[in-house]
Amino acid sequence: MEISDSNSETVSIEEHEVKLIFDDKDVFSSGSKILQQKASLKNTKTEIMSMQFDSESKLLATGTRNGAINIYNWEYAELEKQICPVYEETEVIDAGLTPVNFPATCLKWRPKNGFSRALPKLTASYGNGDVKCWDVESKELKYKISEGENIGIYSIDYNRSGNSLLTAGMDYTVRVYDENTLKMTHEFAPTLGSIVNHFNRVFCAKFGPEDDRMIYSGGADRMICVHDIRCKYSVRNIVGPYVLGDCIDVHDNMLLAGSYRSAECIEVWDIRNYDKLYTYDWDQSDYQLGGQVVSAKFMRDGKHSIIAASRIAGEVKCMDLLSGETFANISGYTSMIYSMDFSTNGR
Repeated sequence: MEISDSNSETVSIEEHEVKLIFDDKDVFSSGSKILQQKASLKNTKTEIMSMQFDSESKLLATGTRNGAINIYNWEYAELEKQICPVYEETEVIDAGLTPVNFPATCLKWRPKNGFSRALPKLTASYGNGDVKCWDVESKELKYKISEGENIGIYSIDYNRSGNSLLTAGMDYTVRVYDENTLKMTHEFAPTLGSIVNHFNRVFCAKFGPEDDRMIYSGGADRMICVHDIRCKYSVRNIVGPYVLGDCIDVHDNMLLAGSYRSAECIEVWDIRNYDKLYTYDWDQSDYQLGGQVVSAKFMRDGKHSIIAASRIAGEVKCMDLLSGETFANISGYTSMIYSMDFSTNGR
């Protein structure tokens, strides 16, 4: 593990590795910048599938293919906690069979309500249809939601208050739960004759940050669905985006979608009227280079920038939203990129 004293800026991951990236003091200025590696933490023996900084950018949680969760403290640049998979299928263990490890597909820190010195709770979705909320301090399981055997959950998200949790995944359905009662309050499922609900796997679903009555989801059916929890059905769809990862984000009345394809892999809409604002290829000089975006987010830098990761190019780019120009990049990955995140302070 390599450690630098520089401040953390953004995080990207590749197979078996967490890489902490920092800039050279003015990464967000105009012109091309090459981000430098701050630390490489090789504390896992399997692929890292998901990751997220906490709200204070002090902790980074990573979920692995075997279901283990590693929590890093960036003040000391070291592994602080590890939550190992818990096998609850006693009949499998009693029969002498080897329990199956399911990947931790998505991680979300539960929003804090008020000031607290305690570590926040962390919720994870798994490939077997379970959602588990963990007390990070004690590593105690606080609750579990099961959506059905072998129904993989690929995406979860909290609303602003942390009282509602949504799930989406293999069965084409977006569900919302009351976290206090663990009862499902809303379900947006495929229906006969519907043209606005999903009809294939859903890989990403997000509450609207400014209006969390709205939910935006995308998946393998090449469609983004817009759901309103005040209704019992989806209210709009956007045909085209091929979302196969954490590739949807909403910020400042704009909807960002990253698609798993070469051409037009970055698209942005105005959610007030759903007019398309921007469309970019991964490489503006040749649309066949790169693409296949697996993660895309707005950068909270106040300068209308986005960050996206290309699986085929092995590259992470920081792009100016207005021009599509790349002003910083991380390239040269030799293994596949599955997820990325950057600090919540926008640095």
